[in-house]
Amino acid sequence: MRLFVALEISREVRENLAALMDELRGRIAQARWLRAENLHVTLKFMGEAGLEKMEGIRAALAGVRTVAPVEMEFRGLGCFPEARRARVLWVDAAAGPELARLAAGIEDALEPLEFGREQREFSSHLTVARFPQGPGDARKLQAALDEYGKRSHGRHTAREFCLYQSELQQGGSKYTRLACWPLNGAGDSA
Repeated sequence: MRLFVALEISREVRENLAALMDELRGRIAQARWLRAENLHVTLKFMGEAGLEKMEGIRAALAGVRTVAPVEMEFRGLGCFPEARRARVLWVDAAAGPELARLAAGIEDALEPLEFGREQREFSSHLTVARFPQGPGDARKLQAALDEYGKRSHGRHTAREFCLYQSELQQGGSKYTRLACWPLNGAGDSA
């Protein structure tokens, strides 16, 4: 199973981001857009894991302690690594330090289960599109980045983090929520 840990987003933010993606579809032709129902803030991509690891994963994630829910504002538009060589188009998930602490806690909890630590610093973002063949016309992409760079797409308070399974399918991935844990240190809600 391909697994990842993420925060859900509200229906309002999801609808705002779907509208943004609709606006950009005709302008950025090389992008492969995510389905609006799949939008989330990834905290840890784990990759492939067998069923035999599931009990340990659930126990590890249940042990992650947080102080409070995570407030986020979704704003702007950016890309990794840069417009000329873009591979990912994203919206910033601006939050206080509690989001990075949550991601670090998840990394710490899963490391003993041999899920490698992320080598890059945590970047709170929400992926809206990928560029499998590169961005095509980087000038059009840069113009969109400039135009939408400061736009707010809404706020959301995450009250739980969840473990998901990702199944690759024609037309995009299908995500199945396997378990969730509240962002206050209480027990498993799955």
